[in-house]
Amino acid sequence: MKVDLTKLCKHWNRLQLSLAVLFSVALLGLVYLAIDFFNEINTSGASLDTLFFVTLGVLINTYIVYTTWADSATLSELAFKRLRRMFLIILILQLSAVVLGVCMFVFILYVFSEGVIFIDLELKKQINALEVVSAFFIGSGSISAIYTIWNLFAINSVLNSQIPGLNASLKKILLERYLTYSKAPREASWLIRIDQPVGLLWISVGAICFLVAAKVDDFLWNIALQEKSPPQLFQYASSAVGVFGAWCILKGRTFFTPKGEACLAIDQRQPILYLRSFQDEHSDAVSFFWPQPRIDRSTEMKLAKYFKPIGPFVAIGSPKDAQPKLGAIRLLRSDDKWQVEVASLMNNARNIVASVGISPWIKWEISEIVARKHLQKTLFMFPITLQWGSMFQRFRRWALAESWILEEKAQEALRIKVLEESAGVKLQDQVAADEFVLSTVLLKSNLLVLVSKKPSSNALVLALIVAHSLQAKYQNETAVAEQPPVSTQGQA
Repeated sequence: MKVDLTKLCKHWNRLQLSLAVLFSVALLGLVYLAIDFFNEINTSGASLDTLFFVTLGVLINTYIVYTTWADSATLSELAFKRLRRMFLIILILQLSAVVLGVCMFVFILYVFSEGVIFIDLELKKQINALEVVSAFFIGSGSISAIYTIWNLFAINSVLNSQIPGLNASLKKILLERYLTYSKAPREASWLIRIDQPVGLLWISVGAICFLVAAKVDDFLWNIALQEKSPPQLFQYASSAVGVFGAWCILKGRTFFTPKGEACLAIDQRQPILYLRSFQDEHSDAVSFFWPQPRIDRSTEMKLAKYFKPIGPFVAIGSPKDAQPKLGAIRLLRSDDKWQVEVASLMNNARNIVASVGISPWIKWEISEIVARKHLQKTLFMFPITLQWGSMFQRFRRWALAESWILEEKAQEALRIKVLEESAGVKLQDQVAADEFVLSTVLLKSNLLVLVSKKPSSNALVLALIVAHSLQAKYQNETAVAEQPPVSTQGQA
């Protein structure tokens, strides 16, 4: 059975791009308002009205930054509810700005209709400034409101789009998974290492980058107020510096990651085992190219967020990593012990997520899954690895789209061959020439294949969520069917 997720992935990618733009704008706005807030406090004649609106702006931007960052990489019913609530709050504020701008405009028209002659030049300047503010509120508020309404429709499109072949929407799938969530012990979220000065240094560099980006934006704003056209290079540079600051903070965050043994000692739920080749392991990707400088969270990070309510997301760490990457809980084992640890985790795991690769160790892991009869709880994914790499490499692949597709299909063919030889399944015949395999899962004796014509990290996570939901539903139905019938003898 084959399921095409192209349409759903298209809606989700658009929403992700919109959230990335909103995050970067809100983050730079937050830093700019924070600087303005401290300037107002240090000013002896600071107006309470100005201080109130600046404080309100800081709180609103903080809320937007936190929500977009925390929920943009999470596919869950609660995350979509929080995003919808955020956009509704933003819409109310934007419509309020439009109404305020219209009131200002009506007041100005009333003043001029009465034929008032401005003898005081200062008062005339204030009226002219009020005209500019009125036009800004009406124009920016209207455009932003349309953009926000589009995002609300985008959320509904993602949730309500019917998945071909399944007769179900993503909303229904997420609701079914929400009923199986189990919270981790509260102590597990308190584990953090604080004895890492290098991590503090990276975070400090990121904070400085935010301040620089805010200062550049302040400079551009002053140029715009003087009715001059701000240089495009400076506009792009401010966004790029802000994104680099976010990347530095993510880099510093890895230094505070707790040890895997400590996490598993507290969180006693059945783990979700993540198997992958170290060659396919990538950190968050930073893009400084069109359409917007932004950070794309890694596939592993997105999967860790999805599986967190279900169980600890565990992986064997690479001995070459000086610091663990963000995402799965890392367990460090020596070369002669890691296979024993993987076998033990396979037996105890609630689910296994196996990234199909071409290394000999991945082949061994898939063979162990088959030998230990864990295929029914395994989700196979096919990583889109060629979208990662240096900025120059990604730009080259964007410019040579056809060559990129051929290269990606060649990699996919090798991975399909590994899975077919190791697991004994037939997959290649089900995939068309213009389709990319995202995930496969075995439901009893039927192989479910999820494909898309537009491969991406977001598409891969979507496919795994759909596959996991169908697998869990099948496991629940099998468990109910295998229960012995309840005896009614002796009952009145």
